[in-house]
Formats: sequence, structure tokens, C-alpha cells
Amino acid sequence: MATKSRRKPKSRQWLESRVKFLEGLPDDLGARLRESQEENECLATRCARDLGLINGYRNSEATLRRDIASLENRVITQQSSMADLVLEKQQQAKKISDLNQENGILVSRNQILKRCLRDSSSIIRDVLDSN
Repeated sequence: MATKSRRKPKSRQWLESRVKFLEGLPDDLGARLRESQEENECLATRCARDLGLINGYRNSEATLRRDIASLENRVITQQSSMADLVLEKQQQAKKISDLNQENGILVSRNQILKRCLRDSSSIIRDVLDSN
């Protein structure tokens, strides 16, 4: 069977030292404690507010990071689109150049045909005049 251990009673000397200690405490200790508690409550309120602000800043920072990433993706997309447009414009410029070259050839042929037609008309007139 287990026996209960009893606390040893405090010695008189210990009790007297405790009384001296308690008597040495300032009279306004209760007021000081209340003041400290009020100060601690103010500090706790400030800390809670500051933590709220910090969390807000973190959320803002995260939002800004997402916005920056989104903008970077848009820039990459636009750069890709611009590269596609540049390539398309280069292809169009090549087609225009080819068409201009072909047009130049057709203009030359047209001039040759006009001369031939004039020459033919002149020959026909001469033949008709001689008859």
C-alpha cells in the first residue's frame, strides 16, 4: 500500500525570512502591477496591430508578385506575337517585292507588245496604202 508523503513544515527561520521579504516590498506594489498590466495590454494591442499590418504587407507583396508574374507572362506573349508579326511582315514584304518584280516584267512585255502593235499597224497601213 502506498503511503502519502507529507510536506515538511517550513522552518521558523524560513517563515521569518519570508515575512521580512514581504515587509520589504513597496506599498504601491499593487498599483505598479496594475500599471504594468495596462502597459502590457497596450503593448499586446500594438503587437497585434503590427502583426496585422505585417500580414497585410505580406499579402500585398504576394499580390504584387503575382501581378508582376502575370505582366511578365503578358510581355513574353506580346514578344512572341511581335516576333510572329515581324515574320509575317517580312513574308509580306517578300511577296510585294516578288509582285513588283513580276509587275516590272509585265510592264516591259506590255511595252514590247505596244511597239509590236504599232509596227504591225504601220505595216498594215503601208500595205493598205500600196493597194
